[in-house]
Amino acid sequence: MRAIQGWCFLLSTALGLTLPIFASAANIQIIALTDSASFTPGPPKVGSLGTIFCTGLTGIQGIQTASQFPLPDHIAGVSVQMYGDLAPLLAVADFGSYQQINFQVPFGFHGDAYVGVAQGGTTAYYLMPINQPWGVFFTDSKGYAIAQHVDYSLVTPDHPARPGEVLVAYATNLEALGGVLNSPAPGWPAKADPLPSIIPSSDTYSRPYATVNGIAAEMFYAGLTPGTVGVFQMNFRVPDGTPDGDAVLNAQTDIRCFNQGTPYGYCIDGKKSVGAKIPVKSATH
Repeated sequence: MRAIQGWCFLLSTALGLTLPIFASAANIQIIALTDSASFTPGPPKVGSLGTIFCTGLTGIQGIQTASQFPLPDHIAGVSVQMYGDLAPLLAVADFGSYQQINFQVPFGFHGDAYVGVAQGGTTAYYLMPINQPWGVFFTDSKGYAIAQHVDYSLVTPDHPARPGEVLVAYATNLEALGGVLNSPAPGWPAKADPLPSIIPSSDTYSRPYATVNGIAAEMFYAGLTPGTVGVFQMNFRVPDGTPDGDAVLNAQTDIRCFNQGTPYGYCIDGKKSVGAKIPVKSATH
């Protein structure tokens, strides 16, 4: 997971984050609130990983990471509040012209509210975007999903996936902690036994699954990654017949319809993540 932690601190200039600053205090200014996987603007679900970009924080020595569990709610005197609840912090970093805070969304978060960043008795507030990114895969700077072969080696263009091979891809914001069986308390890492899996599909709920080039993949596991905080994984088989080249990986849920044929009938749209690339090459080439 060291690769994931490293990519969490990349801020691609191609994103062009220019969200307005709604409020500030003293010299602290919040520039953007995003997920921690692809830096898409918007707050993730409870238990997933968010990132705040800001300026004005002081006394941070490079990258300072949490060193204990449960995760602390203060690092270098910095804290994050969402709906008045302190968020567990993974790391605070100073990159000179801006600072970055990686945190886990706390249980008190309800969606549309202010987030606060505090240090030294001063708090800056920021109105969170209404849109919430769902099912965001961790990616590298070229848009390739952070995925592993069964031997835990990374899937890369030089070490591509094979059709029919089982892969593990990492994401955040696939589900709130309340939708995960055996989920840990906020700030604590997920355990391996019993596995913290996302609640199975039912008549009223669709468990997320992976698609490759729009084709549903055979699923083996969807849930939190043991030993991590706020990281999900999807274990799936690359469909047979997937052509060579960069395939598109998505997370997806099904449409659910209720009371069909009655005046009270309605449907809930399925969800689909932003695509991430998976390099594929058949063994015959």
